[in-house]
Formats: sequence, structure tokens, C-alpha cells
Amino acid sequence: PAEQSPMPTHTETPPSEAPASHQGMPLDWAAFSHALLNATRDGVVAVNETGMVVFANQVAIAGLELHIASDLTSLKPELWRATQKTLNERTHQLGIPISGKGGTYLAKIFSMLWKEKVIGALLVFENTTELDLITRQMLSYQHLSRELDAIIDSSSDGLWISDAQGVVKRINPASERINRIRAEQVVGRSMEQLVAEGYTLLMICHDLVWAPL
Repeated sequence: PAEQSPMPTHTETPPSEAPASHQGMPLDWAAFSHALLNATRDGVVAVNETGMVVFANQVAIAGLELHIASDLTSLKPELWRATQKTLNERTHQLGIPISGKGGTYLAKIFSMLWKEKVIGALLVFENTTELDLITRQMLSYQHLSRELDAIIDSSSDGLWISDAQGVVKRINPASERINRIRAEQVVGRSMEQLVAEGYTLLMICHDLVWAPL
């Protein structure tokens, strides 16, 4: 669900109060603002009180197909309803999921004030496509790891799993039963240590599975 908060709203800076050119900065405030907002990887859109787009940066145009003069009320009605709530309550909302041509996004909506009057809303779209892909990969790895654990633990053969340095990472229940040892006695210890303490080399080598980690 979208998060709502009575945090301070964004206030528009009038062009007459824009900072002057300094150390090579352009005098054209409108052009500078466009360049600044186009530099971000997030989509940025401004709409007026009726839902018409009055500004859209390149990411919003390419990824969400929101152009200047687009009607948010018809293009993305669910997003417009959330925007209306922001305008009416002068709050901000976070974490609104939106799909677009450029992938999946989380929208943040802020009301814009000018002389204590709400004149529109600023919408910022964070592309979460890469994050979604990483999340799916992690879930896939977790599922694969659980399957591998089940195979190792259900094996009737004694299995030892070690890293490339010969440090024991795990042994399965069958190995505990066959060798009459507990996993906590050997896990985290090297083969050299185990042999030095009386574990027979034959037992270790017979059950060992080398698995560089």
C-alpha cells in the first residue's frame, strides 16, 4: 500500500527568483531545469490540478509514454486517483507500483505549492525492473539451495562438503550415523586438524565431497 505522510510539500521556485549564472552555469533557467531533470535516471513528471502533464523528462517520455499535454486522468487513471488524493490532502505518497514500456516503476507523488495554493503535483518514477530481476534470481537460488539441501540430507551415503582449502562446510546425517560423530565436531575445521586429532584419513577421504565454494 502507498505510504502517506503530512511531510512538507514541494514549493515551486518562481523563474524571477532563479539563481543567476555562476561559474559557467547557464542564464536560461528553463533550459537549465530541463537539463537537470533529464540527467536523472528516474522519470519526472509535473501535472496541473486537472491532470494535464506540464513537464516530462526524457525517462518519463520514453519509459512511461507521458508527454507534455498528456492527460493523466485517461492514460493512468489509478495514478491520477492517487495524485488527486495528494492534491486534496497536501500530503505525499510513496511506493505506488506503475507499469510502463520501460519496465516497472515505483511512483512518489508530491503536491506543489505556489503562494500557499496547490498548483499541481510532482511525480517521480523509480525504475525497479533491475531490482525485480535480482529479487527473482535470489528466490530461484534459495529454491535451488533448499532442493540441494534435501538431496544431501536424504542421501544414504555419508557426504562431507569442503571448500578448496579443505575446511569442512557440512556433513549430512548419514555421515554422522556412519562415522559416529556430530556435525558440530567437524564443521569449520580443516582436514589437517581432523587428521592430527585422530580422525582416520581413510574415513575422511572415503566420505569427502570436494566442492570449491
